[in-house]
Amino acid sequence: MRNAGKSDGSGRERQAIEGARISVCASDETIAARIEDSLTLAGHQIVAVSSSLEGLGTAAPRTSPQLVVLVTSFGPFAATAEARLVRTALGDIPLVVVATGPIGRGARKLVLSQVDGLLDESELETALVATVNCALADQLCIPAGLRERLAQPVFSYREKQVLELVLAGLTNGEIAGRLYLSESTVKSHLASSFRKLGVSSRVEAARRVLDPDSGLDLSLQPLGEVPAPVPAAELL
Repeated sequence: MRNAGKSDGSGRERQAIEGARISVCASDETIAARIEDSLTLAGHQIVAVSSSLEGLGTAAPRTSPQLVVLVTSFGPFAATAEARLVRTALGDIPLVVVATGPIGRGARKLVLSQVDGLLDESELETALVATVNCALADQLCIPAGLRERLAQPVFSYREKQVLELVLAGLTNGEIAGRLYLSESTVKSHLASSFRKLGVSSRVEAARRVLDPDSGLDLSLQPLGEVPAPVPAAELL
């Protein structure tokens, strides 16, 4: 368990989790107050409330928080960038993110590399304490609705080959010739890949695979002189 006390067999570890020192970073005073109320009622100690990441970092040396609750908008790249700044300033301290906007596709990258807990602002009163306690116990806690979004599709080697050539702008006929397959077989591989990606067209597949927040990696060696990927809009 990180920064939340060590067990000596007498229940001390449990008490440390229940009475953890917590810093809150939230620009919205109303949300900050809701977080304070929920965590204080659960027995935790709020040692600092900051309206900015700079204030959070400044307060940390004198408050020694055991966990940080960060309130952030889930716009493109925003949550990931802010979480990275917290990690840079405070190291491996448990971090719980409260999202004030729709939790998008960037959740996978954020959860896998940056945070220990994630919840929507609308669920503060029902889920915050449980999420914080999980993070203090060195457990990852995310909304159940994100399960499918966080799961990565698994492609066969041939499906990866076909997708790579689709991204390079080749037609089904050209892909068939390159891989020595029938065109119907290429279509079959594409249909399977589209189902796994949850898309229905080449352009949607390209957007999903090329999205830097998707975490998808086809991990293929270049197939001869394969052209550079074509922008998604040009695949229409």
